[in-house]
Amino acid sequence: MGRVRTNIIIKGRNCWTLFDTGARNTYGVQDLTSLLPTVELEKPEPVSLGGGAHKVQKICWLTCLVEGLPVHTHARVLQEMGKDEEGNQTFLLKRKV
Repeated sequence: MGRVRTNIIIKGRNCWTLFDTGARNTYGVQDLTSLLPTVELEKPEPVSLGGGAHKVQKICWLTCLVEGLPVHTHARVLQEMGKDEEGNQTFLLKRKV
């Protein structure tokens, strides 16, 4: 199946999203997840993503619309994720639902 890229809607905002069947977790960038309820982790969790090392210090509760259908899950918050292969700023990396 691989990767699917599409916009999802979070709090009325269109967000460019990469759905990746190989992703173990769901990640969101700080500027997007600031709209959502977040929780500080007691201890930062290191993750490797996109060839770089990151520290996850927060998680958030994500409620969004995917193709008009509601999806509820948690996401790990990152400062940034960089751009996808086409140069688009990626706001969210989501494991396949």
